[in-house]
Amino acid sequence: MLGSLVLTYTNASGALGSFVTHPRPQLLAAALMVASLVCVLSFTVAGRGHASCVWTRPPPRPSRWRAG
Repeated sequence: MLGSLVLTYTNASGALGSFVTHPRPQLLAAALMVASLVCVLSFTVAGRGHASCVWTRPPPRPSRWRAG
């Protein structure tokens, strides 16, 4: 796991230098679209899955009539 993390950051840091010196707008747009899609999917799919796992019954509604 640690090796995978190190390799990912090493690869990203190597690519980042060339992107800063010679920016490519299409690549930036594609990266932003993919990152946005990943965020949206993780919130919708994972959020719904988590909500269905922890779903409980709604709290009981209070009675209109009070004793007293």
